[in-house]
Amino acid sequence: MLALQNAENEAEANHRRAQSLALQPLQLVEEGISALASHLRLWPETNVNSRPSGAAAVPEEERQRSPGVPGEEIHYQNGYQCCAEHLPLPSANLIVSAALQVLDGERLRLHALVVIERLHEAGIESVGAAEVTIFNAKLEARGRPLGILIAASGPFCRPPDPLPRSEGRAWW
Repeated sequence: MLALQNAENEAEANHRRAQSLALQPLQLVEEGISALASHLRLWPETNVNSRPSGAAAVPEEERQRSPGVPGEEIHYQNGYQCCAEHLPLPSANLIVSAALQVLDGERLRLHALVVIERLHEAGIESVGAAEVTIFNAKLEARGRPLGILIAASGPFCRPPDPLPRSEGRAWW
């Protein structure tokens, strides 16, 4: 029991240090997702929102574990997400997520995920969603330089202009 308590105390201390290290790069991720959301709001017949997403962009097997559980130690993870929904009825969603992880040795890892969900309806009831992963990437660096990489790259930091359209409608 003492070993588990020690592991939890150490994990909490590592979490606080990692959160501090991730502050600036995570702010860049948030600004990039917000900029994408602002740009997507210009699309006709589209409802757009952005929000914190935790680890949504991180594959399940690479997410943070409880203290004492074997595997790679992730000291902190957090991210943001933008969702663009086709209107008037939600038939397709564009979801862009980015998450940052802090690992041992002040290593930072950026995950990015772009997914299109197509919703199928039978009458009023939704019978499921077909999910298509468009982009899934992972970028890792030691220390703060990852913030520079985030600012200098990524479709969620500087969306293409103009965005693809067809007859005045969103591309989907």
